Amino acid sequence: MFSHYYNYPEAVKWCQAAYLQDPEHDLVKEVLYEIMGNTKRSIKKYNQTIANIAASDIPRR
Repeated sequence: MFSHYYNYPEAVKWCQAAYLQDPEHDLVKEVLYEIMGNTKRSIKKYNQTIANIAASDIPRR
């Protein structure tokens, strides 16, 4: 559904409003699943990137 860049905060606001109006609407469910999936993929990529940084390369305070 969202194959291109989208405004995440606006998508979340739209979903919240749509969910309050009709929580069982198929499009609302589809968008929620898409956003949740994209978020999980982004977090996974971030965690993998962080895991690949050597401890010696991390700045100390």
